[in-house]
Amino acid sequence: MMLRTYLTVTTWREEVMDFGYALKALKEGLKVERKGWNGRGMYVVLQKGYPDGIPINKNTAEATGLPEGTVCRFLPYLMMKTVDGAFVPWLISQTDALAEDWFAVNNTPFADDIGG
Repeated sequence: MMLRTYLTVTTWREEVMDFGYALKALKEGLKVERKGWNGRGMYVVLQKGYPDGIPINKNTAEATGLPEGTVCRFLPYLMMKTVDGAFVPWLISQTDALAEDWFAVNNTPFADDIGG
C-alpha cells in the first residue's frame, strides 16, 4: 500500500489507513482524522513550527518568563482541531496509534472552518 494511492484517487476521503500512513500524509501537508472519533470536524495537522524563530507574544512571554519580543525557535508538532473549533497541541493515544480507520481530509486549508 503506497501513500500516493491515497493522495491521487478521487475517493481518497473514504480510503482508510493506519497511523503510519496517516503520519506520512501529515508530513505531505494533509489533514487527517479518524472515523472512530465522535466529534464532528476534528482533525490533526502537522504544525511545522518556526525553526528560524519568531518574536514571542505576551501570553508566551508570561508562560516562559522571557521578555515579550524575544525570538524563540519552535519545533514541529502535531496539532488538533477540537470539536469546539479550538486548536491544541496533540499527543497520540494508544487507541489512536493502533487504529486502522485514519483517513485524509480535504486539504483545502481550514475550508471546513469557514462558514460551515
